[in-house]
Amino acid sequence: PIAFIPRGVRRELSISRGELDIDTSADCNHRTSPINVDEQPLTASIDGEGRLENVRIDARFRDGTPEYAHVSLDANAIPFRIPGALDLILAAKNIDLVLSPDTHVWQATGNVAIVSGEYTRNFDLTEALKPQPPKAAPAKPFWDEYPSIGNADLGLTLEVRRFAVKNNVAPGDGIELEGPHIQISGSPRDPRLAGTIRVQRGGFKLPGTRANFNKTTGTIDFNENEHASNPTVSIVSEATDYLDLSGQQHTITLTITGTLEKLNLDFRTNTGLDNSQTIALIFLGRNPEQLRRSLGDQSLGSAPTIQQTSTNPST
Repeated sequence: PIAFIPRGVRRELSISRGELDIDTSADCNHRTSPINVDEQPLTASIDGEGRLENVRIDARFRDGTPEYAHVSLDANAIPFRIPGALDLILAAKNIDLVLSPDTHVWQATGNVAIVSGEYTRNFDLTEALKPQPPKAAPAKPFWDEYPSIGNADLGLTLEVRRFAVKNNVAPGDGIELEGPHIQISGSPRDPRLAGTIRVQRGGFKLPGTRANFNKTTGTIDFNENEHASNPTVSIVSEATDYLDLSGQQHTITLTITGTLEKLNLDFRTNTGLDNSQTIALIFLGRNPEQLRRSLGDQSLGSAPTIQQTSTNPST
């Protein structure tokens, strides 16, 4: 086996099988090195996990810089992790990485699948439901070391087989999602996604409340004109068996719309409570009218002619 860590990548690539042909020639103080893998494709692993299979290479380097390259491969059970945010197991089929000798631009095509994965980044509930900023500075991206790869043209198809949100608002089994065909374009430096991921099932619970939203459906839509990290969300979830402190049962419906960076929340109940009244019910166990009666104060709360329309959960 040959094991090495590419500069700037911080991942060990270990080649365990295959045949690699290299032939270096010198001409006028320049060195040219054709590299070929064809008859016996390479098999490799990353950090001792997963497998890169059927790796074939046809490339030529001049003074250590690739002049052209064509790499094809399949992959199985490859880990991809962003601490505190993503934990994925990936597979790939018919991946082609091509460096054009005319444009000197890398192109990547093929099919990638998320076999299983979790989104674990917590949400900030103090002002609005939005992802918390990372606790640690992100790692230096590999394209700082390899700018040509960071600017590569992507033409990949992504299949989401099993993916779940598991964080401070989705404990336990979390919320399960899947998406058959997501198109990936742009570049590794600025990837763009187009397509829809469906929310299949699952539930969540807002910290500090007793409402258990256990019936969840909806979609997460990606637009290639927007950053991949800011999809449009349309989700409806129900808490079907919520009992207030007086013993009355409510079905609470929560509708989440907007983009991931700016979500809008709207609460309603089957008993006729509006957004602000439902928020009071969730956090206090009573709606404003019940709270007013329990305290014997006819003037407590909002004036009856004024309606609260804010969707800010802190309200």
